[in-house]
Amino acid sequence: MGYGVILLAGLMGGAILYLMGRQSGAFAHMDVTPLPARHTSPLDEAERILTLRYAKGEITPEEFARMLAILRR
Repeated sequence: MGYGVILLAGLMGGAILYLMGRQSGAFAHMDVTPLPARHTSPLDEAERILTLRYAKGEITPEEFARMLAILRR
């Protein structure tokens, strides 16, 4: 039982440190935005930006689906 408590405390502490570092921008250098292809259309670029915003959690799945449908009309 003693090892379980230590393991749980370590995992919780690690999660707290990770979240604190993430909020302070400590992981900002890890932005891996893909480079656009040489011949992308404005529509392709708009879809790429929309997908990136969704992946970052800036928009909800419903907003993403609605905006993607508008772009593909």
